[in-house]
Amino acid sequence: MLLNTKFWKNKKVLITGCTGFSGSWLIIFLNILKSRVIGYSLSPPSKPSLFNILRLKNNIRLHNGDINNYNNLKKIIYKEKPDIIFHLAANAIVLDCHRNPIKTYKTNSFGVLNLLEILRHYKKKITVNIVTSDKCYANKQKKNSLFNEESSLGGDDVYSASKAVAEIMVNSYQKYFPKNIKISTIRSGNIIGGGDWGKYRLITDIILSKYKKKKINIRNLNAIRPWQHVYDVIHAYLLISQYTSVTNKFQNWNVAPNNTRISVKKICSFFFKRKEFKNKSK
Repeated sequence: MLLNTKFWKNKKVLITGCTGFSGSWLIIFLNILKSRVIGYSLSPPSKPSLFNILRLKNNIRLHNGDINNYNNLKKIIYKEKPDIIFHLAANAIVLDCHRNPIKTYKTNSFGVLNLLEILRHYKKKITVNIVTSDKCYANKQKKNSLFNEESSLGGDDVYSASKAVAEIMVNSYQKYFPKNIKISTIRSGNIIGGGDWGKYRLITDIILSKYKKKKINIRNLNAIRPWQHVYDVIHAYLLISQYTSVTNKFQNWNVAPNNTRISVKKICSFFFKRKEFKNKSK
């Protein structure tokens, strides 16, 4: 399937969490496609932020709001009547999730529940794309094997579990939705690209360390991460949404790069001499 510019032109697209890194890039893509973008979000999660630097609020209809505020979210959806929703609002910083489990479950799990309950009574035809995470799977795989959409859900930490709960909620709500609701979940992660100033972001920290000419401590040099560029991820989101709009079948989607075996050590070696970085775990 190719990206259909005619499909997106003048579509009313609501993005929750639009002030974040991925949300900002999604706005940029949708503006190019001449969609009518509506945002529902808290303030940008980082300083600086891509959303503020590019003044993206001037290119959309922005509503300040928390995904946990059911009544406010419902009011905006019923007022704006979007054709498509991308649900990106979440606590995406894993270490912050560990420090505040209650807030994490409220946002990552019950924030999704709020949206689902609103849609249960929604009469207008709409396509909904709920972005969770590739960390939503149970760690039962054999070494070096890959997860797929049929792998068991689970999570050994708060962040992963909160995303697995969201997936289970979406699946359980399918029987409540009328035919006008087209919905899918999208599992992505390890997204990199320009404008990412989030906390505890490995690639961001490496770049800043190089720029400031400081040594960097790495928790695990041998860790493997399936890094993927934000351009590819947003492109995938758009293609999945196109497909979801014309199918009656609920689906889960993994968004991942072709090369999923890049080590942290290899990334560091590209930017630094060996003496400039060290394994913190040693």
